[in-house]
Amino acid sequence: MSSGYKQGTTKAVVLEAHRLGLTREQVMKNTGKTRYAIYSCEYRNGILLVGESGKAKQGSIKDIAIKSINDGLTMPEAIKKYGVNPASLRSAYRYLGACK
Repeated sequence: MSSGYKQGTTKAVVLEAHRLGLTREQVMKNTGKTRYAIYSCEYRNGILLVGESGKAKQGSIKDIAIKSINDGLTMPEAIKKYGVNPASLRSAYRYLGACK
């Protein structure tokens, strides 16, 4: 069951923006939709638009840690490459047994 007024129009706008690689700010400015409406639609549809920092979300921190371990990156190199929180990445490395 859908809750929300004109949810279909937001979905169409967000899916098109995702296809074009637009940022949330561009979508908000062009359509007048709120940040909450756009983010909620992203979440419901399992997609993420490019955020304020200009970087798209990379996925879970665990996925980033696995990818960086497989690529042979050290923790500082992975932090710099992916722009993630150092404490979060360190925790994922420890969880995976890659940090002593």
